[in-house]
Amino acid sequence: KGPKTPDGREIIFYKIIDYILHGKEEIKVIPTPPADHWTLVSGLPTYVAENGFICNMLNAPADEYFTFQKGPVDETGWVIKNVLSLPIVNKKEEIVGVATFYNRKDGKPFDEHDEHITETLTQFLGWSLLNTDTYEKMNKLENRKDIAQEMLMSQTKATADEIKSILKFKEKLNIDVIEDCEEKQLITILKEDL
Repeated sequence: KGPKTPDGREIIFYKIIDYILHGKEEIKVIPTPPADHWTLVSGLPTYVAENGFICNMLNAPADEYFTFQKGPVDETGWVIKNVLSLPIVNKKEEIVGVATFYNRKDGKPFDEHDEHITETLTQFLGWSLLNTDTYEKMNKLENRKDIAQEMLMSQTKATADEIKSILKFKEKLNIDVIEDCEEKQLITILKEDL
């Protein structure tokens, strides 16, 4: 249907985390971003997700392959100058996201050192995503186990006649009908007989 990762999964950007360090520090989370959002419209995040390459654009507006916005992207007048984009890969070597950095704070283009630092950062991001997925899977398995145990318990509950044949409640409690016994009394008798 749409673009795919190297392992064949469809690329869907379901969340953008916009960390702004321009003037003041600000974090914006954009769930289900539109395809025309300025971070996606260039095509760079899709390209990185498709190919798994690190892309370091020294002069983004002059690039002919990707279509970066030439003018300001918002009302602050902020303009894209240089871009560093790399895949977020989990321990299974699957691409689970894309991290894109815009405009180094000192105004210089991103260099090899920046690539190394951001690659290390994205490794941790990928591993933490895998840990979150693993935690969710473990919770689901735990819930399934609890449901299975409850189903098994409801099917293996002893009937009143079965309890009468096992426990000697008439002799020990001097009660004729088992329904008149309290659960604690029956447990005490069971423990004595074991």
